[in-house]
Amino acid sequence: MDSTMVLALSDGKIVEYDEPMKLMEEEGSLFGQLVKEYWSHVHSAESWGKLTN
Repeated sequence: MDSTMVLALSDGKIVEYDEPMKLMEEEGSLFGQLVKEYWSHVHSAESWGKLTN
């Protein structure tokens, strides 16, 4: 990851500000949830591509 720090906002308020790896390890982290969701979609798309080719 090419970021030294991540700032996460919710409803216009800062809810997280820390190093990406620390946030991904923190249970309930908004940033961690976004990363997990992203990778879930990437893997689903890769699997779908393998099925359709």
